[in-house]
Amino acid sequence: MKLKTVIIFILVFTIITTVIVLASMYIADSEFRDNVDRYILKKEVFVEDTSFVLIDSEENPYICSYSKYIAIISKNKLKAYTANAKKDFELDISVSNPLTSSNADYLAVAEKNGSKLYSISEKSIKWTKEVEGEIAKIVVNSRGLIAVTSKQTSYKTIIILFDKSGKEVFKTYLATNSVVAMDISDDNKHLCFAEANSSGMVIEYNIKVIDIAQAKVIYTYVNQDNRLILNINIQDKNRIVCMYDDKVSVISETDNQVVYENFKDMLFVDIGLDNSIFNMKNSELSIMNLNNKKESVYKVEDVPKTVKSYGKNIAINFGQEAYFINSNGWLLKRYESKEEIKDIILGNKIAGIVYRNRINFIKI
Repeated sequence: MKLKTVIIFILVFTIITTVIVLASMYIADSEFRDNVDRYILKKEVFVEDTSFVLIDSEENPYICSYSKYIAIISKNKLKAYTANAKKDFELDISVSNPLTSSNADYLAVAEKNGSKLYSISEKSIKWTKEVEGEIAKIVVNSRGLIAVTSKQTSYKTIIILFDKSGKEVFKTYLATNSVVAMDISDDNKHLCFAEANSSGMVIEYNIKVIDIAQAKVIYTYVNQDNRLILNINIQDKNRIVCMYDDKVSVISETDNQVVYENFKDMLFVDIGLDNSIFNMKNSELSIMNLNNKKESVYKVEDVPKTVKSYGKNIAINFGQEAYFINSNGWLLKRYESKEEIKDIILGNKIAGIVYRNRINFIKI
């Protein structure tokens, strides 16, 4: 019994030690990690190994993602495909110039500069509305709330918020200001929007936060240096991340913490990840988790054409090659192609590689 116990102990110790050593090598040695990713974890995907759907570029199809689907909108139809390129369902929508926003299991679709608005979840249209005025922007949160901005003759901008059943929650009227960007918190508590006031000699940019339950503005962040605001994102714990033309800040009613600044050395900067932001300098992708300020770095061998983010995923397009990285800086998939990649449609668990006449699908 003693000998058996010793043998078991030695085996367990050996296995644990081997796992620790291999894990350390995987983290520290990029060449070893590349070989493991390619030959053991099978993270390398070739174009001939993927399924695809043919598209007609002359019809100018609109392609987006939500939930586990890649959706193609064309000729007043929405067709949703899974990662094996199989059409799962089809919906009739009266939209010729789509404007979309997706989050978790929800997809909002509107007619840009029109009045039609759709809320889609799972495999059906949950509700549809005719919005007064011309729709300019839409955003949906992970619980199905949809905010819309519309233009009317009486007001510069009207912000309308709908709950997940399609009931109007409130309207906010902006007499002279336009909305540059907006977002809804995932706890359904706040709607945040960045506005531009062009009534004076200089365009003024400010950020306002609306308490949804009270349907009123609870505070305004005044942009003291009047930087151009490009985007905003409400992350975990109602942290508001704001991207300007030359910096990224985390703002609150009393604080403005600069995270990135001086963009001249950065090829790409993005604030769209869940609880993280990233920048790319030359061949280094740097991802910062704003919860713990931990920074992860992923190195590549070439300068990318485009970089996109969605949820916890990042897609890097090199032209005939694409990398898919998670927000912890780990490689999910490496895709190799023989043709030039036109675009990448990124989702939580799926990606669509768009070419001139087809879309190839990858499960990530």
